[in-house]
Amino acid sequence: MLWQRFLNLGPFAHSLISFFIHIFLILFCEIQDSYLDVKYTDIDYVVFTDGAQAILNGSTPFQRPTYRYTPILALLMTPNILWFAQFGKLLFSIFDIIVGILIYNIMDRKYCRHYLLWLYNPLTLIISTRGSSESLICTLVLLVIFCFNKKRYILAGLCFGFVIHFKIYPIIYASTFYLALSERKSSLFGSLLPNSSKIMFLISTLIGLIIPTYLSYLSCGSIYLDEAWLYHFYRQDFQHNFSPYFYLFQLFDDIKTQKIIGLMAFLPQMLLATIIVPIYYNQRTTKSINLKSNICMALFLQTYLFVTLNKVITAQYFEWYMCLLPFIVPFLKISWKKWFNIFSIWSFAILQWLLFAYLFEFRKWNWYHDIDQLHEYGINALDTKKLKAAGICTIKGINMHMKKKLIQIKGLSEAKVDKIKEAAAKICNEFTFMTASQFREKRKMVFKVSTGCQEFDTLLGGGIESMAITEAFGEFRCGKTQLSHTLCITCQVTSDNYRGGKAIFIDTENTFRPNRLRQIAERFKLDLEAALENVLYIRAYTSEHQHEILDAVAAKFHEEIGVYKLLVVDSLMALFRVDYSGRGELADRQQKLGQYLSKLQKLAEEYNIAIFITNQMTADPGSTMSFQADPKKPIGGHILAHASTVRLSLKKGRGDTRVVKIYDSPDLAESEATFAITDGGIADAKE
Repeated sequence: MLWQRFLNLGPFAHSLISFFIHIFLILFCEIQDSYLDVKYTDIDYVVFTDGAQAILNGSTPFQRPTYRYTPILALLMTPNILWFAQFGKLLFSIFDIIVGILIYNIMDRKYCRHYLLWLYNPLTLIISTRGSSESLICTLVLLVIFCFNKKRYILAGLCFGFVIHFKIYPIIYASTFYLALSERKSSLFGSLLPNSSKIMFLISTLIGLIIPTYLSYLSCGSIYLDEAWLYHFYRQDFQHNFSPYFYLFQLFDDIKTQKIIGLMAFLPQMLLATIIVPIYYNQRTTKSINLKSNICMALFLQTYLFVTLNKVITAQYFEWYMCLLPFIVPFLKISWKKWFNIFSIWSFAILQWLLFAYLFEFRKWNWYHDIDQLHEYGINALDTKKLKAAGICTIKGINMHMKKKLIQIKGLSEAKVDKIKEAAAKICNEFTFMTASQFREKRKMVFKVSTGCQEFDTLLGGGIESMAITEAFGEFRCGKTQLSHTLCITCQVTSDNYRGGKAIFIDTENTFRPNRLRQIAERFKLDLEAALENVLYIRAYTSEHQHEILDAVAAKFHEEIGVYKLLVVDSLMALFRVDYSGRGELADRQQKLGQYLSKLQKLAEEYNIAIFITNQMTADPGSTMSFQADPKKPIGGHILAHASTVRLSLKKGRGDTRVVKIYDSPDLAESEATFAITDGGIADAKE
């Protein structure tokens, strides 16, 4: 049979076929990275490459945030910069093949065909070609086993120390190797006593660990110890990993509770992985299973338990025990049909978990803090429906609203609101402190929407930012509405670091024109009908109506979380000026305006939306008598001035050009840029 002929191919042929599959996946990686939101390349590979660039710049790789590996790895990645960007993936693929060859040479000849479980394993193929370094770690681990079986204990110890330097987790194997060097049929106490082989292995392990670690410390300083070693003992990376502790850490976000959970996770993990399993396999003797197989079984079970019970699990961790799987398969009385079923169920569970990770990371679905979780705390569906009708759709939204505002919702009593607030605080405590470093990580979710003009974007540091309110004010014909229309199109354009989305346009002055959107969409080569479908329009007729619209906007954002990127209000103050006239109503107007702006701020932060508002100007008739330089100023007073994150002043320039100035910003310097209003919207001004 053709299948049998394929299996009977020699290790060289299988290694060659596997290598070509790796090459194909590396090439496919380039296509997926160019066209899809979910990148094939692992983010760690980018970190490795940035670390290599830092070395070439004469610095240490730890200058790159999140680089937490040995500097040797960054050194190996320098050809990514000097030669070609995919060198590291090719290198890791070669190590993948070496792992297969080592498995073939370690296993007994009657079982050696099982090395194919590694060479053609889809998980290992994908992980290596994504740019993960786990194949290098697996190579070193198997090299230790190979030397150990050949009774070259000094070489095995040196390799063992070196692999611990590369990755800390193999240190759990120390107890297994130590006990395996005991005299055969020793008692438990006797197996704990040292002998010459144990001492030789221990000393060589320390040499293999200390020398590269000390050299790394000399070259990088104490930051190496902090990032590559100490970090792993207080790591808090629970964002989207496969660990069963993931959800617990999301629900209990106070530090004391997390420490208790971490301790509860650590104790059974260490007890099983480093003590019970090695002792059991050392004392286990059967006629059918020799010492070599016992060691491999112990190492596999140690790794499996360590990974499964770990607080942090990523897909790469599965490879740690996958490289040991071929050694135990021959001794498991499981049919191929059952193996297929096991693999299918396991794959389904992984894909299901990854689906929620995708929804959270790429679509920004805050699925574990949905308001429906209140049902678990005795809040009925009717009450959550009332909250949603008021535009409060998430637990964070409840924490953002004052108690007296929630009481104003029809049908919610004060006692009910107290119960809701108490439940929301238990689910998602928004009142915990975070370090500036943690807040910086949170700010990485912020994206920028291009204005369509490169000079304008440079002025803003990339464009109109999310999680913020950007206000543009100026007299008529200065480009405020043109900029609003342009942003509705540019927010749909996907770039390297930004995935396009939809926009909502709230029109208070009857200035919205779909034909204008078509003209701008033509410039950016978008599908014209699709571009219009991606912009939701609503006309506001009173300031109260304008306020009520935000509740519907919040519901829309929650219904399609991560889809909407931009909210435009053109203009903010037009209806407030009409509905509230004279100084007698000024206080009421400013109070309502403050409430409206507060809701805008909450929407921006809660749903990671870029909010762009336009504003009108007013002139002081008596300014000529006081020799005021510019009698015109934006309306809205101090309330609007403080609520807007970035304020832009627009004014007319020469011809069709306009001048924009940073009027106020927390992180942008006061400067100007010039842009033009063209048939294709806002664009660079011609020289």
